[in-house]
Amino acid sequence: MKKLLFIFVSFLMLTKSFATDKDAHSLLIKNPQLDLTDVFVFKAATPGKTVFIMDFNPESKVDALSNYSEQGIYRFCIGDDANFTHGLSPTFTFKNNQIQLYMANHAEPAIDELGTFIGEGPISKELEFSNGIKIWTGTVYDMFVGNVPGFEIFRERAKKGIYDLTSFDITSKANLSTKNISSVIVLEIPNNMLPDQLYYYATTAIENNDKWYTIRRVGHVLFSQLYIFDDETMITYLNSKHNDEAKIKNEICEIILNYVTVAGLQRKPEKYVDKLLTKIYPDVLTYKVGSDATYSVDQINGRPLQVDAINVALAMLVGSEVPIDDNVGINLNNFQDKFPYVVPLGENYNQAIYRAVQVQAEPVNLLFDKHEHKIVSKKSKTFKNQTFVFIGAFILLVLGFGLRIKKRMHK
Repeated sequence: MKKLLFIFVSFLMLTKSFATDKDAHSLLIKNPQLDLTDVFVFKAATPGKTVFIMDFNPESKVDALSNYSEQGIYRFCIGDDANFTHGLSPTFTFKNNQIQLYMANHAEPAIDELGTFIGEGPISKELEFSNGIKIWTGTVYDMFVGNVPGFEIFRERAKKGIYDLTSFDITSKANLSTKNISSVIVLEIPNNMLPDQLYYYATTAIENNDKWYTIRRVGHVLFSQLYIFDDETMITYLNSKHNDEAKIKNEICEIILNYVTVAGLQRKPEKYVDKLLTKIYPDVLTYKVGSDATYSVDQINGRPLQVDAINVALAMLVGSEVPIDDNVGINLNNFQDKFPYVVPLGENYNQAIYRAVQVQAEPVNLLFDKHEHKIVSKKSKTFKNQTFVFIGAFILLVLGFGLRIKKRMHK
């Protein structure tokens, strides 16, 4: 039992040993709040809107304010083409038990850039912004659910040239993942603030000793766990953004080719590898705004909540035309058809007399200009500059008060 638990935990912690340099390993260990695990995008129940959800911190506790990092940045990077030439980045921070929303006028802004401040509101409340945006953040049953012990066995057998799906018959310990609790940020945004075609992924970042680090990055489900095993490759991956890196591409080719060859499901393994690479790398997802989201072996268009995407990811890895059941399914009771689309845990939301809070958004034009390919906004702020403004104002206040006292003493 202890061995299986160790395998389970070690897999979830796998990517925690990688980041932009050696310091980032300890940063993620110290800041599990920034451990981003999943991202979902789909058409909202509210007409004319799109939903973005990021799932993070698998060590969350129900209603605990410590679930969120007050030093970190959470972000969706959204481009209007594969080169992320133009776009926007909804960015979030947590201060004083509230969530802050910023909008960066770039698809891939500088790591510490927040963008234009839009508004803020309390955690665990449905924040209804006057510009049509809605946000909810709180705790849910973790949406990252899979047969981790089974996959470890499957992977080791594949290395020995054995394709064995009975590896996933271990379910008693694997089902532990269905009881994990995580935190989420749910963003419902009007379609007129978005490009018609989205290219997107999510990131978390934090500053340490005057240097910013990308801690986690998520696009396709289980991408880093399935396709990246080398330390240097992971570092390159986290820094590459949307770019196509030859080093990453070559290593992914080798990994996929090994699995496909062992499985023996494709007549022309090399041809299949080339086809799959165009679908999963660079690690950026696409979504046509207003359409039904799909995450299947044949088509990826956003990612809905009600699909067991891990089964799809396993199928693509080995060249199967149908999903491979890892014997740990998602619980559809954890989702709902209306905002916030997940089922919140805890008393802060479920026993609240008023679940919604009205937020007056800053008067910024956030309509996405289809011709200029950008939103119109004010000058962007950085995480550090925002802090310095408050500190600077306080220092000036103290100095001014001191000068007044000094003048009175001279009199």
